Formats: sequence, C-alpha cells, structure tokens
Amino acid sequence: MLTFSICKLQQFPNLEFIVQDINPVMLTQGPKLPAFDQVQERVSFMQYDFCTPQPIQHAGLFLLRQVLHNYNDDKCVTILRSFVPALEKSAPGTGILINDMVLPAANTKPKVEEHALRQLDMAMLGGYAAKQRTLNEFKGLLEKADSRFKVGAPTFSACCLTLIQCISWPRYMVKGLWGCWKFNLNAS
Repeated sequence: MLTFSICKLQQFPNLEFIVQDINPVMLTQGPKLPAFDQVQERVSFMQYDFCTPQPIQHAGLFLLRQVLHNYNDDKCVTILRSFVPALEKSAPGTGILINDMVLPAANTKPKVEEHALRQLDMAMLGGYAAKQRTLNEFKGLLEKADSRFKVGAPTFSACCLTLIQCISWPRYMVKGLWGCWKFNLNAS
C-alpha cells in the first residue's frame, strides 16, 4: 500500500495518506522505502483492525488495496460495513476505492490467461478460504454491506488489478483520482 501511496503523493502534491495495517511490523516498513523521505510530511501510519469501525472521519476517500481477496464473503461484508459510520460523517461523495483483482466473465479472455486467473482463485480458496471475485460479486458484497453503496464504472488495467469506485449514498459523483487519503478536491 505504501508504494502505491508514495507514487500518488509524488504525482499529486496536495494529497495526504494515512496508511493503516493491523500489523505494527508492516507499518515500520514504510519509512525504509527509498522515496519515503520525499513524502514523509504527508504520510502517517496507524495500527487499525479493519473489522472494527473506521476511526478516520472526514477523509476524502478510503482505499482498500488488495485486501478483500484475502477474505471470505462474510468477512468482506464486515470490513465494508466498518466504513459506514465514518462515511456517514464524511463529505458528500466520499467513498471507497477498491483496488483488487476482478475476475473476468468466463470465456472472455484468452484461455491461457483465464486459466492462470482461475488458478490464482483456487490458491486463494486453498490458502485462505478466500477468493478472487467478479465485478458482480464485488457489487453483491457492497450491496450486502449497505444498500446505499453505489458502484461507479470500474477501471480495468492490463495487470488484472481493477479500480472499483464505490461511492456511499451518492450526493454527487467525484470524477478523477480516488484513493484512501485525505483528499483536497480544491487543490490544483
């Protein structure tokens, strides 16, 4: 997550990130990254169990990067619900950006590519009792977590990681960059 954060901080000088992880050892790794010194004033670290209510309120956006594929459906719903109280206190249009692998519909990719993706799905099942999900499965998790979640158009990438914009009970849709950081929409 921090490598992604550093990249976005370098790209957008008005962003601030709060990197959260339950594991304190993981949180100590961020300052060891080569480019950290360039962004250290705009990054903070916080130990947090995402099965408990999100303590950060009034964020511009929350980012779940490669998180949900590690958990079964019930745990994912718990994780997504943990954001609801913070989202209710945040500005209109604040949402969650899910950056995870999204499985394509069957028979829509070359067989060799689809086979590799399905093997990864089986590995997640065997190793973690978790799974990779299709876009419709992500939508189902969000609906089950809170019916006010609305999913925007996903952004697919060549590396199979997809950005799923999930805005909480949309009062307006934010266009442009999304992430789990304090987000100044008025900044240049």
